[in-house]
Amino acid sequence: MTQHSRIELAGGGETFDHLITGDQFIIIDLAGKPYGVPVGQVLEVEQVPNIAPVPHTREWLYGVVNMRGTILTLIDPASLLQIGTWQRSPLARLLVVDRDDPVALVVDRLRGMRRLTDPVAPEVFEELPGRVADFVMGVYREGDGFINVLDMHRLLAEADRISGRSDELVPTAAGIRQPGGAVSVQERGAQ
Repeated sequence: MTQHSRIELAGGGETFDHLITGDQFIIIDLAGKPYGVPVGQVLEVEQVPNIAPVPHTREWLYGVVNMRGTILTLIDPASLLQIGTWQRSPLARLLVVDRDDPVALVVDRLRGMRRLTDPVAPEVFEELPGRVADFVMGVYREGDGFINVLDMHRLLAEADRISGRSDELVPTAAGIRQPGGAVSVQERGAQ
């Protein structure tokens, strides 16, 4: 495996120089197009369970789900990236992203997991739809097309920033955060 030369991100001159050619990626579909996610950013992939909507939130915040007793915020990355809107289907999957307070993402389908080995030049970033270029950490050629590798940690940091963090995303360690930022003491346990 060879290390890439530094890849400049379209969003502001930052660079990613830690992608390794041949690393494993989970390949997903968003708005009908394939995207890669580094395996290390995903805790698990599941079928989409029942979704509890949360009123008065952003259009990309789909609601919350209960995953074996853990309440997770459910985000539509296609909507956040401004490339489409997720629709429930039998092929749809939920990705739980690894971070201090895990978050679930809904995707159109899971294509599988594979190594990507044919990187392309960063100039391709300028041709990406919506806000995809802001969150791409690499572009790979596959067959006649391309797979854009998304940095889900950066995407979720943007979701945190947009939402003001305390208003909309559900922290799993401190109890359920209610719309408007109030934490329910009953659900956290009275002291």
